[in-house]
Amino acid sequence: MSVKTQRLDRLRAKLKEQDHGFSLGLKQAFAAGNSPTYPTDLDSTKLDPLTRSHLEPIINNTRPSLRHRPLRSQRHVQQTVDTDSQKSLTAQDHEPDITAILEKLDPLLSRIQQQTVVRDSQPSSQGRTATFQELLGLSIDEIKVACDHIDFDTWSENVLADLCHAYDSMENLAYPVACTVVQSSLYPYILKLNISTSRLLMNNILQLGKSYGNVILNGLILPLLGTHRSDHTQIGRPQLELASKLITSSLNVSSRTTFLRSLLSGNEGAAPSDTVLQLMNTLASSTNPFIPLDGAMTRQLIQACYQVVQGNPKDKTSMQLLLTLTSKHAQALVDANLLDDLEAVASQSNMFLKRSVLGQLVTIRKKTAQGN
Repeated sequence: MSVKTQRLDRLRAKLKEQDHGFSLGLKQAFAAGNSPTYPTDLDSTKLDPLTRSHLEPIINNTRPSLRHRPLRSQRHVQQTVDTDSQKSLTAQDHEPDITAILEKLDPLLSRIQQQTVVRDSQPSSQGRTATFQELLGLSIDEIKVACDHIDFDTWSENVLADLCHAYDSMENLAYPVACTVVQSSLYPYILKLNISTSRLLMNNILQLGKSYGNVILNGLILPLLGTHRSDHTQIGRPQLELASKLITSSLNVSSRTTFLRSLLSGNEGAAPSDTVLQLMNTLASSTNPFIPLDGAMTRQLIQACYQVVQGNPKDKTSMQLLLTLTSKHAQALVDANLLDDLEAVASQSNMFLKRSVLGQLVTIRKKTAQGN
């Protein structure tokens, strides 16, 4: 048996052991097309550590908040306890009084209707921002009812841009409220796009991603990918363009790492689509700074390429990803002892990039030998 055959057999064995199931916690929290829901029994629900960290404060009857704080050039999500809003999350058997909530919210909902409907005389952005601030300040029970009774389908890009801008002016913003509003408003709009997003809305979404990266990730991008995965289709060019710009110009390294882990865990044993592979490559090559790949993530990326190359030796995107790994994450490959595995996959390709990948491997091995 040749050395390459042995390496490929080893890869196949690893693939059988690999668990590609989407995080149950993410599926429950962000089901495509619905408002986020949260498991109520933390002990009996199998949650990955990241999802557990998001959901545990909610399940334990506290409410995480998002607070603006500058972190170098970006803001980040700071979860704190919002003691004024605990009543809506105090008991598993708590049933909100929808009639009472609607009666309370009627003036706000009427004002939203008046300020978002398309007419010749448009209300000022300043007036809408104040209204949206009031909307974002609602409790989780209230925001769910409000979103169910707002006709987001009639909102223009200008209105959605004003909504994004309102996030920036909030000092304390509850995480589930923020995600619910994004998934109820931005998600259906972006999902239906067949042309590029306007510069106005794109810039506001990118700014929102800088301030609230996990909200955009969990409320917009992952639901977009989940919808198309369930439909066995790929996201369109406008959606891919938005996701790529968020990766390169908006999301911080923590959110990008979360994004990559979600993509890796979502393969479910099948070869990733070209769209997913492109996003993996964009995430692996994005800087400021690079995502710190550990051995498991690096191995999963190589396995994803193997799955694609095995079915299509002429695939280009998989070779681009392998080239990214050898050129930008050489140390991760060396530390995880994955140079031979990557070479075995690259050797199966018929693409011209194969030579570049193999050449990078030669360089890495020389530098490693000199360092020893």
